[in-house]
Amino acid sequence: MKKKDKTLKKDLHDYSESSYEQWGKFSDRHNYKTYTWFSSDTKKTFDHHMKKDTTVKDKWWNEVYKKTPSRELLEKFGWDKQKITYKMNNHGYRCDDFNGSRGCKVLFNGDSQTFGVGMNHDDTYPYLFARHYKIKIHNIAVPGSDWQHSTQRALYWIPKLKPKYYILRALPYRFNWWGTKQDGSPTRISSSSFTEKEMAKVVLRDPENVFHKMYPMVDQLHDMNIDWYRYSMIELTRKICEDNDCEFILIDENRKYVDDMGWANTGLARDLDHFGKEWHHYIFNILLEKNIEL
Repeated sequence: MKKKDKTLKKDLHDYSESSYEQWGKFSDRHNYKTYTWFSSDTKKTFDHHMKKDTTVKDKWWNEVYKKTPSRELLEKFGWDKQKITYKMNNHGYRCDDFNGSRGCKVLFNGDSQTFGVGMNHDDTYPYLFARHYKIKIHNIAVPGSDWQHSTQRALYWIPKLKPKYYILRALPYRFNWWGTKQDGSPTRISSSSFTEKEMAKVVLRDPENVFHKMYPMVDQLHDMNIDWYRYSMIELTRKICEDNDCEFILIDENRKYVDDMGWANTGLARDLDHFGKEWHHYIFNILLEKNIEL
């Protein structure tokens, strides 16, 4: 017999205990695991990029590197020789173990850039920051996160870890939701996993329209919707931080930081799809300018 789910009450809101616990998870299967490849940084992709005649099309950096062979890019940034280790903690996150509210001074959150996909951990800006201030690393960033899922993790972990500062890097335009696997377990689904054409094929029918007008799911990514997700989740995050005596710092680059550096100077991660070492050092220096007191 299935155990009845408890109902939790926070402020004026009720929600199930299982939902609350899921909000704080990355994936139980990552707990205490160590990987050499992760997320978009796969061996298959790496081997493909190492082929002499391979070029990578439709990337954000194409305006700089244009038709440069992908192998040449890997060699340029040293990825043809460097190895990467993804070591997860007791809750499946890429950082030090969580031990209640003891020792957490700063909590980082974000997506794959803050997680450090395609990067050695020692070169990510959360690590550089923690080493500078001689504190433990607490980073709940998850690749593929959107505004809602990152805020769900903040709602779960900030009251538990009690950080003095909560640092969130602004999320890109994507929309995530929870789904269910065949075995009944929850799974995260993201619009970033689909092309715009694929999203346009998924439609909702207007039941009140005699001509059965269809609304494509891609409309979820309309600027008005994404701006609302961003605004509402930032305001909720401020409330979470205020309730827990935590200062909220939003790293909102809006491309300004990259424009300041120039595309060619941001570097590239091993998967050739994320920012490289120079970008992480740049974000680290931006944080230093904020004169955070620990």
